[in-house]
Amino acid sequence: MKALRILLAEDEPILRNIIHAQLECLGASARTVTDGNQAYIALQQEDFDLVLMDVQMPNMNGLEATKCIRNWEKERSRHTTIIALTAHAMRGDKEKCFDAGMDDYIAKPIRLENLAEILILYSENSSKMHE
Repeated sequence: MKALRILLAEDEPILRNIIHAQLECLGASARTVTDGNQAYIALQQEDFDLVLMDVQMPNMNGLEATKCIRNWEKERSRHTTIIALTAHAMRGDKEKCFDAGMDDYIAKPIRLENLAEILILYSENSSKMHE
């Protein structure tokens, strides 16, 4: 698996630290932000292989941020993989994430094994897209 450059958007400090540590354990480098607006700005300034986006955050939530990112990307003919991080497990929540433009979904609490599976899947997809 290639080392991925990841943007982690998570407002809860403890979860942010845990997920950041998990990403480092898996060999990924991560930049962290605390809301959707910061994620949107970070993506305009830097290239990331993958975004892990909390759905519920202050100022701009993950769904709103993803919609803004997708509109911005349309103008540039690009697509960054965005994975929803959410404690919501209700019927329809996954669909809301996909409708906003997210590519996949991980339910909280985040388990290292689940995170590793996502990174492997999107690392392989990213490699194929760059061939």
